[in-house]
Amino acid sequence: MNMKSNFRVLKGGLAESPSIGNKEFKSAYVTDTRLMGVLSVGITWTLDGSGSDREFHQFFYMDVEEYGLENYKYVLGTDMDHYEDVQREMIGGLGARTVEISLREAMWLLQKYARIALTRGYKLPDGQSDYEFLLSPKIILSDPEMYILDNKQCKSVSTPYEAINYFVMRGFAKDFDAAAVLSTSPKVVDIFPDMPAGTLCKNTIEEIPDTNKFLCESLVEAKDHYYIAVTEIQMDRLNISGCEKISSFDVTFEEAALALRRDEYVEVYDIDLTQVNVTARSTFLLNKSTAHTEVAGRLFVLYKPDNEHVNTADYRLNDDYYGIYFFTSSGQLITMANSIAEIKLLNQDLIHSPLGEHITLVDQFLFNEPIIYDFIQSGLSDFVSYVDVIRHNDEE
Repeated sequence: MNMKSNFRVLKGGLAESPSIGNKEFKSAYVTDTRLMGVLSVGITWTLDGSGSDREFHQFFYMDVEEYGLENYKYVLGTDMDHYEDVQREMIGGLGARTVEISLREAMWLLQKYARIALTRGYKLPDGQSDYEFLLSPKIILSDPEMYILDNKQCKSVSTPYEAINYFVMRGFAKDFDAAAVLSTSPKVVDIFPDMPAGTLCKNTIEEIPDTNKFLCESLVEAKDHYYIAVTEIQMDRLNISGCEKISSFDVTFEEAALALRRDEYVEVYDIDLTQVNVTARSTFLLNKSTAHTEVAGRLFVLYKPDNEHVNTADYRLNDDYYGIYFFTSSGQLITMANSIAEIKLLNQDLIHSPLGEHITLVDQFLFNEPIIYDFIQSGLSDFVSYVDVIRHNDEE
């Protein structure tokens, strides 16, 4: 297969980018997050005629459950800070390990999820002229090649809890190909055909004594509705050998919110933003964050470096992050975590960072129901005043 191809940079891209000619494949990776229903692929090329240090990095994000090939970005050159910023944006929230793959494997993945996107009526990401050469000729993998790729894109499970959580997660998403990776059967049957494809929000696992069976109570969100589904899972070591429906029923939004309710520990700091430039490299935890621009400031979600939250008898979807940093336009830094240990971790992360000398703790709060995202969506920038208004309204 000819590894060289011509392509051009889209207008509106890097202004300083030269016209890119031939390129030679250097390396590629995939994240081991297929069981989470998402994947990221990175491909690096060496450019001919542009100097030995010139490289072209392509980043692709695939949503397995809905959108297929959903996002594409690139970096031209060897600026590692820029490279890491874009890679962080594409995989920072996945709890991922990157695994080396071949160009054939990378092309097979891109072609599969491009087909899924188009079949479901979605457009391919902007910049298609940069990557369209990867979408043909069609790559066909043999069964042994597919087995090898599955082992690269699906992390190995270490306990029955981890296997069961991933299995029911894929099952409720109607992603039976991935569920089959965890099963002794090559074909996984939909045991909840009346439920639409949904997201596993919470899963509680109880071992049935003196058996190799486990009982699961799952809270699932599907098409703006919530369901409780109870299943009995039979294990063969770390593989699912049987799955039986026990019951399923609708629950209200209020009942689901009660089941998912978590404490929120919040600390408010004053920060002199004239003295610091906040980036994803400003603190240790920010290095694994994803950033979002909000009306009143900049939100960073601080993700954990792996998906160990799946390896538990009480899985919760949002246990994959430590907390958040929200830098408001008025000079406040609001931090939030769901436990005292995690809010202390955030505090230490800030104190021992270059930001530490520019922040002053103003107040601390403990809420027994979600509040921080309501504040962020309110467009207000003073959290203490926001809390005072809530207190006043509660007293009336």
